Amino acid sequence: MTDICKRAVLGTPDEIDLSLTGKKMQRVLHIRIVPIVFDDGRAGCSFLIEDITELAMIRQEIEICEKELRMVSEDLTEFVFRCTPDGILKRVNHPFCIRMDRKPEELLGFPYEPVISHGDIERLSKIKREITPSSPTQTISFKAIQPDGMVAFEEWTYRGIFTENGTLSGYLAVGHDISKQKHLEEQLNTFHASFEALVKQRTKEMRQANQDLMKEIARRE
Repeated sequence: MTDICKRAVLGTPDEIDLSLTGKKMQRVLHIRIVPIVFDDGRAGCSFLIEDITELAMIRQEIEICEKELRMVSEDLTEFVFRCTPDGILKRVNHPFCIRMDRKPEELLGFPYEPVISHGDIERLSKIKREITPSSPTQTISFKAIQPDGMVAFEEWTYRGIFTENGTLSGYLAVGHDISKQKHLEEQLNTFHASFEALVKQRTKEMRQANQDLMKEIARRE
């Protein structure tokens, strides 16, 4: 404080937050030190003091929540990111960085749009428009091209983040790779199609055999 006051007297303003702890209470004060000139021409400084105890407590709670959220998101195997309404990435977890083959500092502050077909981009834009305070989540699955050029099926759930007055401030997106599930579904559909074709072929052959048998019976009669 002494050094700050000396600099303020010499013409350099400054500000500082001070924590005052007593027996029964704790206060956090935000102090601005502003250079002034007295009536007699001498240089001095004035103190503008604001009690920001409540604001400091809220900030501390937010930091704790963000830390807990960061720890939880890092332990997940799902891809997680938070972005602005325009798609600018504000937070990413480790699995998402691995999926993008990028470091966090290479992603944060930049827009993100998955490499998907034009039709899927339109579907994604549509579900984002359908997100409202009364219906804050929407889910979509699509085929995406990975940074290594491989194609994967992914499923994403977008949750809208709204302010108290209902204004959209961003999205929290959680996604996971469903390639194995999709491949199994494709194999199952292929097996079903093959089985149905085989049943149709066998049914046709049996009908033909029955017709031949009826003809033979009629001939012998």
